Amino acid sequence: MSSERDVPLETLVGQLLLGRMEGLGASGVAAFLLGWSSALELLRRTDLVLPTADDEVRRALRQLVDTLERAQRAVLEDEPDDA
Repeated sequence: MSSERDVPLETLVGQLLLGRMEGLGASGVAAFLLGWSSALELLRRTDLVLPTADDEVRRALRQLVDTLERAQRAVLEDEPDDA
């Protein structure tokens, strides 16, 4: 999968992540990010979530998770430091 930025996906991930974290305290943000990361890790386990799927489907899901994680990093790294 390409390492190029997917700006539309970063925008969507940013809206989802930052929108859900708005108004949360530090412990709430930490819990939300832990849950988000755990969900992505679960999806990465294609052997468990799609045990009968073709290799192509499993590979596509892993690539999607990789892309979502890159978008997440880009969004969180772009956050202003004036919070």
